[in-house]
Amino acid sequence: MKNTYKKTVQSESVSTEETPKNKKGINFSPKIALGSKSKTIVGFVFLFASLAFLLSFTSFLFTGNADQSILLAPLGELNDENSVQNWLGMFGAVLAQKCIGDWFGISAFSFILILFLVAFKLLLGVSLLPMKKVMKYSLFMWLWLPAFLGYFFDSGKLMFFGGGIGQTINVFLYKILGSAGSFMLILFSILIFAIINFNLSLQKLVSVFAIQEKDSVE
Repeated sequence: MKNTYKKTVQSESVSTEETPKNKKGINFSPKIALGSKSKTIVGFVFLFASLAFLLSFTSFLFTGNADQSILLAPLGELNDENSVQNWLGMFGAVLAQKCIGDWFGISAFSFILILFLVAFKLLLGVSLLPMKKVMKYSLFMWLWLPAFLGYFFDSGKLMFFGGGIGQTINVFLYKILGSAGSFMLILFSILIFAIINFNLSLQKLVSVFAIQEKDSVE
């Protein structure tokens, strides 16, 4: 009986000692492991996507206003006379209209940079820029730049600079703060962002202006 009791106690102690080790060995964060061929394929997909976005967005700057009325028409009414002028056809016109005209305005061009950086990393294994900082700055600019540009370009052919997000933000701020208050809040937000991320201070600004004045005097 004593031997069996010792064996049971030892088995229980071993099991209790092994359980925390097993728990430590479990990794609940899934990681997608891509082989060399898969990385190459996915890398080229991102590369071609960045080129497609570049062509579509750049063409939108010149043909966006002409294509906007055509996009509102039914597909059955499209013909050679009123076909889309975007360099990537209907796909490029819809892509640019959604990303730039309806959503993020000019700040949507950051999509091209992100896609290219991911493609470069997958194909060559080199990070041109730190992706965390790129995503952090891009997320802020997707909100701030549309609001800033939408404040000045609220009508006319250049209204797409701020996109739909910029128009929505400015309409909301105008109802609460008015025109002057909206502009002050937009400037205040970029100042706070610069202070947090670039350690901007009043002393640094004064020193920069002082150096510029010395250079101008000399």
